[in-house]
Amino acid sequence: MGGGESVHLADWPSAMPIDEQLLSDMAHARKLVSLGLELREKAGIKVRQPLGVFETSSALAGPLCAIVADELNVKEIKINSAGEKLDTTLTLELKEEGAYREWVRAIQGWRKEQGLSMADRPGLLIVTAGADFIRKHRQALMDATGLLSLETKEGEEMKFERL
Repeated sequence: MGGGESVHLADWPSAMPIDEQLLSDMAHARKLVSLGLELREKAGIKVRQPLGVFETSSALAGPLCAIVADELNVKEIKINSAGEKLDTTLTLELKEEGAYREWVRAIQGWRKEQGLSMADRPGLLIVTAGADFIRKHRQALMDATGLLSLETKEGEEMKFERL
């Protein structure tokens, strides 16, 4: 393949030049993420709950903008001159997306408690006061969590039962 006796006898490749601009941009992106997470914490909004907009006074390169948006779980990064601001307005769509993520997390937690692997495709019955939500998103929840079937019924105390 490479032609030499052994890769263990080959010379190390020479280092690529350091991209100082990228390092600087990444440090700025990390600072923005820290600030955004701090704003989330002050507002009492978990990172699993998607938000609409994070506004910043400084531009970010395209890939770094996407990384910041992903880390902060916001739909959009906007540039403005007023400084950093997190829009904590929760629209119905954002609330629903957050609730969906919470259900996925809860079902995955149940799978872990049951000692199930990703290859296992159990059926699940969830008794909860939020049964309508589960019915509405039944197929998406099954797809996201690897369930063979998902049933739900109304109940005061939430519980998970394997079918």
